[in-house]
Amino acid sequence: MKEAGIKPKRTIRVVLFMNEENGLRGGNKYAEVAKKNKENHIFALESDAGGFTPRGFSIDARQSQFEKIQSWEPLFRPYLIHYFEKGGSGADISPLENG
Repeated sequence: MKEAGIKPKRTIRVVLFMNEENGLRGGNKYAEVAKKNKENHIFALESDAGGFTPRGFSIDARQSQFEKIQSWEPLFRPYLIHYFEKGGSGADISPLENG
């Protein structure tokens, strides 16, 4: 992002969880610490839909938010990741929903 001259208005954080199949301990701990620190997450993305080429994202959002994301489809299409489905965002980020 720095090389591209992009200066985000908010913090962008990449978190790697290694134990979804082991009780969601990573996701639960991350959500616990985020709540303790009073962090406000406005977006979370989980990418682990198998060992194939990704084609898009499933998204938990209000209808108005989902429609906004769908409007970005032309930006994603050249990279063949333009399939957006409402519902089911991912197990590791699900604990953030309650924070």
